[in-house]
Amino acid sequence: MQVYPPWKQAAIAAVGKFTYGDIITVEWMQEAFDLRPPVVGDMAAFNKYQFSFLSALDGFREKLLLDNLMYLKNVRGSGYLIVEVEDQTKIAWGSFKDKIRRELAKAEKVLTNINRDLLSDAGRTENHNKLALLSSIAAFNTKQLGEQNGIEVSGRKEADVSNKKAGRNGSRETDKKRSRGEKSLPLFSV
Repeated sequence: MQVYPPWKQAAIAAVGKFTYGDIITVEWMQEAFDLRPPVVGDMAAFNKYQFSFLSALDGFREKLLLDNLMYLKNVRGSGYLIVEVEDQTKIAWGSFKDKIRRELAKAEKVLTNINRDLLSDAGRTENHNKLALLSSIAAFNTKQLGEQNGIEVSGRKEADVSNKKAGRNGSRETDKKRSRGEKSLPLFSV
């Protein structure tokens, strides 16, 4: 019995054909989703195909994950890897951290690149407060999303164990600046 839409049937077929560590090629998915790329030069048809393929892919990935506990990760130029069970947590957590970093960076860019001369006093206060809140969120996330033993967070290593034991959260450079009375208040490092 065929299942509709085709991506649901493709998920059933994929479970029988592939296993953890295998790559499901885009060509296999095109065939299984019953979608063919249009002829070169027809941009409207290509956009329609692309939308249909990505919609089918989303459903396919979701069905494999929820019904069969198989997580797919894009491998550029090859297709989609069925992630090994032992790697799934690490990959999902890394993806989550990357998304948070990107969203924090976007918000910081928009909040800092504003024409303050045109803001009212209330607008400047709101902007300043949101920047301070964003900075707090970024600092919290950097600390909470990091790993133990100096794993890199936001492009830099967390404070080493000796700083943690000494009760310092910052770097030695920050400590030197504080001792000289300099203010070092970067919003955050992404």
